[in-house]
Amino acid sequence: MNKSRRIGTMLALATATIGMVTALATAPAAASSPKDRGPAPAGSWLNKVSAYGDTWIKIYWVTGKPACDVKVRVRAEDVSVYYPNGKRFTSPYRGDMLKPGKKDYTAIRVDPALKKSGIAKLLATISYRECGPHGHAMKKTFSLALPVVTEKPGHGGGPLKPGY
Repeated sequence: MNKSRRIGTMLALATATIGMVTALATAPAAASSPKDRGPAPAGSWLNKVSAYGDTWIKIYWVTGKPACDVKVRVRAEDVSVYYPNGKRFTSPYRGDMLKPGKKDYTAIRVDPALKKSGIAKLLATISYRECGPHGHAMKKTFSLALPVVTEKPGHGGGPLKPGY
């Protein structure tokens, strides 16, 4: 491959990557300063999972304001979602509160229905109450990307087909 084609390919990949990241970013969270913001995911990309079977994953959260009575519900088109202890939601690991400057996570179990490698879109809705005697109930939804890979079970992670 000649040099100009290689540079063109790299530019196309960089442009596509920037477009995907921009599409997944949450505009309202970026509009305000971090100290004024309520809870938000620490990032929009989750750890990769295998398409074969279910996997526990963590969604990390940060906040600029304290959030109490935190509950997270996740939905996706091509992924079954299960919560700890058979509940219909998950809460932060350290309790039902998120504190400013302290990263915490919520755990969910996912079972992708994808038959080939790709990105599954998850919508995570966090509901919480502003801490304090007159705290308002709040709800926000965030788009998250879940990379799904098709690996042979128990085969050390090699892809089934080249190029995936």
